[in-house]
Amino acid sequence: MPKHIYVSEYRVPKMDCPSEEGMIRMALDGIEPSVVLEFDTPNRKVRIFHGDNATTIESQMQSLGLDATLKKTVPVADKDLASAL
Repeated sequence: MPKHIYVSEYRVPKMDCPSEEGMIRMALDGIEPSVVLEFDTPNRKVRIFHGDNATTIESQMQSLGLDATLKKTVPVADKDLASAL
């Protein structure tokens, strides 16, 4: 497990069905340390729980062409991490 854990929230305007969720999952699947994804498709948001690899995640999210915008990245409290896992 990474030393520091963060959650980044993205707004993804072009994510409106499971196929876009699948694209995001595949794009982030090989990232180390691994990430945990939490999708809110009706509101077109995804929360990504991750270590110190935000730059790699941002690059992958931008490469998908879904107009993803990073809204915020904050350290994760233990209770938030437990609910995500």
